[in-house]
Amino acid sequence: MFERILHKLIVIHFIILILVQGFFITTPVMKSLNKIYLYEGVFSDHHENKLDVLKRR
Repeated sequence: MFERILHKLIVIHFIILILVQGFFITTPVMKSLNKIYLYEGVFSDHHENKLDVLKRR
């Protein structure tokens, strides 16, 4: 009984995942999302020195 429910949930989750991925690929939403992570600085080649916040003796 539990296994049948689990299998159905997995299949439903997979179908929803494929539909949402297809939606993002075919809409201009993906272009704006690409600009967002570039703007936020997540994808950057600029490296800064690490700040030592713990005072070591």
